[in-house]
Parts: sequence; structure tokens; C-alpha cells
Amino acid sequence: MRYLVLVFLFFVFVLLVFDNPISANTNSNNELFTWEELPGFPGEGSVAGAFVGTSNGALIIAGGRRASQGINKNKDGLADDSIYILEKIDVEKYRWYTEFKLPHPIAFGASVVTDKGLICLGGRDGDYLYNDVFILTWNIETKEVERKELPGLPQKCYELAAAQLGNRIYVTGG
Repeated sequence: MRYLVLVFLFFVFVLLVFDNPISANTNSNNELFTWEELPGFPGEGSVAGAFVGTSNGALIIAGGRRASQGINKNKDGLADDSIYILEKIDVEKYRWYTEFKLPHPIAFGASVVTDKGLICLGGRDGDYLYNDVFILTWNIETKEVERKELPGLPQKCYELAAAQLGNRIYVTGG
């Protein structure tokens, strides 16, 4: 019993003396990030399965399936080819750019934000699966989306996940 009391007292001492990074007071969600309401998404409905990330300070939402298109994955017109850019112009002012398109409709791929731009991998439309890999970059000066093809995935896939570790991108699922 004496041993348990000593361990407990030591534990309490450590908690009181050291700044504990796992305590509720020092590691709240507010310190990790903050929520901010953005201007409404352009167009009708919401979008699911889009390539989403950032490039040069702008939010990119590319492809995906519009909620107004229904939930049947075999339905024609499943995927969208639109690219939406949300750029912060001033402290509380944003602007949507909506005039950009992908070469074909695509949804349910994976995306990874890198220092070079948003890398988009795989996906599908209403009829086809893709092994495409490309990078989308927002050009701040010209206000254009630049798209560059990268080597494709070894196989066609969708509903996958990806992450960057160092200079490699790891893909799973699909």
C-alpha cells in the first residue's frame, strides 16, 4: 500500500511541477486550430468526394459529386469537372473563382497538399476508374489554376486515401 501511495504522490508532483502538454487546460482544440465561417460554396448543393486542399494560400476544391446529382454511384453524370478556388483578398474578404475545369469529370480520388501544390490521385466518374495523378497549383499573379500531369498510379482506383511523408506519397485503399 505504501508503494502505491508513493507512486500516486510522485505522479501528482510531476503534474503540478511540469507543464503537462496532455492536460485538458493546455491542449484544447482552440490551440490546435480555429473555426472560421467562409463565404457560401458557389453553385447548387454541396459537393462530396472532391479533391480538396490548398496552394499558395488559396483553397482548391476540384471535381467531386454534387449532392443534387443523387447518391447512386452508377448514375451517369456522377462526377463534376469544376475547379473552385477561394482566395483570401483581405483580412475578412474572400473571392471565389469558378471558371476553371478539369479535363474530365472525376470524383472520389485522394488529394495531398504539398509545397508544390495539391496532388490529386485516382478517382472515378459515372463509367470509368482512373489512375491519373496530377498537381493543381494556384498562380497568385495570373489568378489561374495550373495543372501538370505526374506519373500515374500502378492501377486504377477510387475511394482511396493518401498522405505525404518526406518526399514520398503513400496511398492505401481503393
